[in-house]
Amino acid sequence: TFDQSGLSHFFAAIDSIKNGRKVRVAWYGDSFVEGDILIGDLRDTLQSLWGGAGVGFAPITSEVAQFKRTLKHQFRGWSTYSIVKKTESRPVYGINGFAYRPLETDAKIHYEGVDYFRHTRSWTEFRLFYASGHNTPIVWQQEGDLPKTGILKGKPGKVSQWEWESNFPGTTAFACRFPFTDSTNNLIVYGASLESGPGIYFDNFSVRGNGGGALKLLKPDFIQQFDAFQQYDLVVIQVGLNAVTNS
Repeated sequence: TFDQSGLSHFFAAIDSIKNGRKVRVAWYGDSFVEGDILIGDLRDTLQSLWGGAGVGFAPITSEVAQFKRTLKHQFRGWSTYSIVKKTESRPVYGINGFAYRPLETDAKIHYEGVDYFRHTRSWTEFRLFYASGHNTPIVWQQEGDLPKTGILKGKPGKVSQWEWESNFPGTTAFACRFPFTDSTNNLIVYGASLESGPGIYFDNFSVRGNGGGALKLLKPDFIQQFDAFQQYDLVVIQVGLNAVTNS
């Protein structure tokens, strides 16, 4: 803005971290930041200054899981829908531009901390974002524990979250499994958040090939439901050569 007040809310949020606040940044980017390139270093530097631990938002599947330095990420049994890949039948996209549907198998996700960065090795809070019209079983397991069974409560057309929380030092590995039932047909999963207490979090919403225009496929009223849980303080939109045309 002309009076240079455009980031005043963000700076005020940073100042309030000392009072127990979490500050969240939503970073919409393209392949330049996929795999937490750039964002991983930025997150680690600012978490050293302002607190917080954990990678924040993590997708369910990923094209770049093999070279991501902030998180070991394994998955199986999912159909993936993206704003840059047109399909005739697709669910409503989540806040990161993706949606994930479990296949008729035992769909699974596994997240494990790595030592490349200081602040993404472990986390004390795990939240799973989903939408389902029916109650759906979930089997979850933290590092060193036996598997436990829970229920994803159904709310038709609404974004819901399932939460797990532990005391410090938390866990360095967390897995979820979705046993296939009739209700699983109705389940769409949107991602998870791995975090630990007050501080700053960078949620990487990178989409390979994103030129910016595909973000119009996100439905504002649906995305606002995510923001009710996340309450973002800053949104970054970063697109590069994908936004350039010959004309």
